[in-house]
Amino acid sequence: MRESAGEFQMFDLTAEKFEGVLPKGIKKLFSLKTLPRGLFLQTASVKALLSNRKRKMLVYWTELETSTGAIKAVSEGGGAFAIPLFPLLEKKGASRAILLSKMRIFISLCKKYNAQFFICTLAQKEEQLRNARELIAVGELLGLSENEARERMKTLGKIADGARTGPRERMKTLGRIVGDKE
Repeated sequence: MRESAGEFQMFDLTAEKFEGVLPKGIKKLFSLKTLPRGLFLQTASVKALLSNRKRKMLVYWTELETSTGAIKAVSEGGGAFAIPLFPLLEKKGASRAILLSKMRIFISLCKKYNAQFFICTLAQKEEQLRNARELIAVGELLGLSENEARERMKTLGKIADGARTGPRERMKTLGRIVGDKE
């Protein structure tokens, strides 16, 4: 039996903060405006990626170059690449086909070097938001299986929620669990 998209913990990353709007199948929307400072890096430069390689962060690499060194650097740092839909929606014709091809190649390299990545909308307007099924379909178009696409959509939540709970909060939680005498 096939499970519905709503039964999974899927997340989306948006450029703007949308109050009271949650697309079907999406558990939580993360906004660039509410992420902890320094967690998101948008760059076209390999040099910027390499200089931040030790940091766990979300990276939107605008050029999607096939630089294996940069992909390995983000992977070793525990970060993840954002594969946003908005550039695809803005382009038409041959330029869209070229971008799709670049995305497919980039994803295959991420898989080869065990780099984390996730598919998101990076929506700037409410009309650009997509539900979980649409994001999964785009993942399939980019060469992922349905299950791989679902798993990749969970990556964002793992990294963003992990960044929100710093070491102090984690130790408090651990102390409550260890210190409870029942």
